[in-house]
Amino acid sequence: MFPEREKCIVKLNIKIIAIFLASMVLSSAGLAQTNYHLPGNTNFVGKPYSWSLGCLPTNTAGYIVDGSNGQTGTTASNLIVVHEGSTLFTPGNGAPFVMRNCQWTLNGGTLKIKTMDLYDSEVIINSGSVSGNTGTPKIRIYSGSTVNFNGGSLAFSGGYIQVNSELIVNAGVFNLDYIYGSGIITINGGTNTFNQGVGYSAGNDCNDIRFYGGTTWASRFIFASSDAKATFGGTNAGTATFNDWGSDLYADGWPAGSNDHQDDRNINIDFLSNTLVTLTMTAPRALDFTDENPNVYNPVYTSNAWAEALWETDRLKFHGRTKTDLGGSPDYDWVNATNWNGLGGYYRWDFDGSTLALLYEPPASGTVILID
Repeated sequence: MFPEREKCIVKLNIKIIAIFLASMVLSSAGLAQTNYHLPGNTNFVGKPYSWSLGCLPTNTAGYIVDGSNGQTGTTASNLIVVHEGSTLFTPGNGAPFVMRNCQWTLNGGTLKIKTMDLYDSEVIINSGSVSGNTGTPKIRIYSGSTVNFNGGSLAFSGGYIQVNSELIVNAGVFNLDYIYGSGIITINGGTNTFNQGVGYSAGNDCNDIRFYGGTTWASRFIFASSDAKATFGGTNAGTATFNDWGSDLYADGWPAGSNDHQDDRNINIDFLSNTLVTLTMTAPRALDFTDENPNVYNPVYTSNAWAEALWETDRLKFHGRTKTDLGGSPDYDWVNATNWNGLGGYYRWDFDGSTLALLYEPPASGTVILID
């Protein structure tokens, strides 16, 4: 009867509903609050009552700020945490703090760790500090987990990191006893000290460690298995310096132990063509690749000829290729591989008795090269 009036009513109702829905969305956004961790030694991060909103930060980040000192507890699952201040302690009684499917970003503050195990988790350290909480502090990076170290400091007196997934060091200060594991360790930068070694004296090594920059110092360079490898690459300048090879270091024979002989035979080092990282050995023993008797020490090369020893026995590679792969003797003998263009492509090895580098020396523009 009044079609135009009915149309106006319908339009008005639609408009009212739209305004209502919009106001609800805006109201919900206005009610959104930040979820803060509450201080106290029993307010464990994996418990809902430990957070200001009474729920775990699983969808949006929860924040740990100044004044929120406390304990982590033993478990945390599916959490998103931004740690900006305060000190949190993992259990000191031997029980590990286990993260599962978590993302933890340290932007300040301190984590004091006895044992921390990561599963399918990501830890990002931008600033702040990670230090030990009694005993032998350790971080174990298990399947599906990544630790990105972008700044700050990690110092474990007597402690270690076991990498069975991935560790990436871009900046900051690392100081611990040793590092090892079956995963991938990439050092792009930072100042990194391993007081006992890259690898572990009980027979564990770094399955895949990549020196792509930064400054690294370690007591020992350990290759305890035939799967272990070290790669020098990246585009950043850097140094990797070690006192000696091997894990025993004279523990069961002089001047090398039986495990040292095995480690010598397992050495596998690859210099990629773009690397600006050098390898230095400050007090190495002479490498012994023989196997007549584990306690008989009869190296062929002297201690300051370790680079030649590795190259001539195919334990040192240029961009994935051994001397044999490139063509073998006589063209790629050490005496030739250290001369200009000795490796082809204007590359050559440079070695002064302690430091090994890969040099790229293209001729100056306009140079005419005459070949007999």
